[in-house]
Amino acid sequence: MWWSLEWQRILTAVRLHVEAGGSLEELVPGHTIGGEDVGAWLERQRRGGTSLTPAQREALAGVGVEVIAEEAGGRPEPMRAVDRWALTLAAAAAFREREGHLSVPRKHVETVEAGGEVRAVKLGVALANARQRQATWPRERVAALTGLGMRWA
Repeated sequence: MWWSLEWQRILTAVRLHVEAGGSLEELVPGHTIGGEDVGAWLERQRRGGTSLTPAQREALAGVGVEVIAEEAGGRPEPMRAVDRWALTLAAAAAFREREGHLSVPRKHVETVEAGGEVRAVKLGVALANARQRQATWPRERVAALTGLGMRWA
């Protein structure tokens, strides 16, 4: 079986973490090892269910990761645009509060809690897209990000 190098590298990081006495419960979204958000990756694998190969499920089980099979109804309903915007704004506010600015690296992923779930928001990409689409974006969204200190150019 072929797995991506990234998949293998993060699985190895999880295995080494566990072998060094760490627990899987520590690896929540936002927990990084070697610059990789191992927690977010692990959450995706746990929920990956039918998209993982049997060998991948076996490899994950080998380090103690329980994979949740998708329900018969298939994947969860995609998030509505309004919900995505609310998460993006919450992530931007959290980043601004913690860092004191809104100069977010393009690859940055911010984790926020919404509806009792921890969500990973690709904040760097979202803000880069906002800059490109500023002219066509609703004024209230532009104003909200400007209020957080967004630099548009």
